[in-house]
Amino acid sequence: MEADKMDATPENIGQPNRTRRKRKQYKGVVALLASNRRAAYELEMAQNQIDQDRKNMREEVAGVHRKYNMQFKSLFERRNTLLEIVPNFWRTAIKHHPIIGTILTEADKDFFRYVTRVEVDSREDNVFNFKIRFHLDYNPYLENKVIMKDFHLTACPQFCRVTNLKFRKNILETYKFLDRKRSSRSYIGYKSFFAWLTDNSTPRRDDIAHYFRFDMQMNPMFYYSHKPIKLPGFTKKKCNHKNDFPVPVKKVVKMRKKRGRRGRK
Repeated sequence: MEADKMDATPENIGQPNRTRRKRKQYKGVVALLASNRRAAYELEMAQNQIDQDRKNMREEVAGVHRKYNMQFKSLFERRNTLLEIVPNFWRTAIKHHPIIGTILTEADKDFFRYVTRVEVDSREDNVFNFKIRFHLDYNPYLENKVIMKDFHLTACPQFCRVTNLKFRKNILETYKFLDRKRSSRSYIGYKSFFAWLTDNSTPRRDDIAHYFRFDMQMNPMFYYSHKPIKLPGFTKKKCNHKNDFPVPVKKVVKMRKKRGRRGRK
């Protein structure tokens, strides 16, 4: 009886009920953890399947690109041979492009008179790596017969190789082809064609290369026969080194001053 009384002290009252509640709580937590583990496992399996499907999709897309690139190669070769008959074709087509045309200086436009062919070749093993080649006739600017920009976008880190340009005497001093200061005349920011050609700092973000690959390669005759399109929101201004970015066009609305009536005396 004394033992029972000792167990019935205020300090010991309710202890068995608390342990039962804790055990029930532990069972609930264990069950919750078990359900989360199953969900985490199923989630991981689903994500692995998605990653595998994406990998298969890339391989299939790359296979389709390789298939059609082989077909395009002969067609591009035939088209380039026919375009060599047209005088100043590439000069006119590139000058009319709404983005590439903005980086051309007067010296660049004169240089493209001697460009006989523009080629964009994708690698057979990896279609994401490509080359842009410019074939040149004899010209007063360069001694090179072919200049090339080679992009390796799947490498780690990504890099870009440029042909070693052999300028003729006093050309760089006269025209300053390699000036890389940003220009307000261009939407991209390059000051000239050669400034873009020799810039290999950001190969993946090279917008000019993108337009050469997907616009000038696929349908250059469209830009040859169409005048350049003026992009809205920007205007061309002379280069100002304090503000070398495109200036948005703002419409100025002139407010007429309201003339009040003169009071009579």
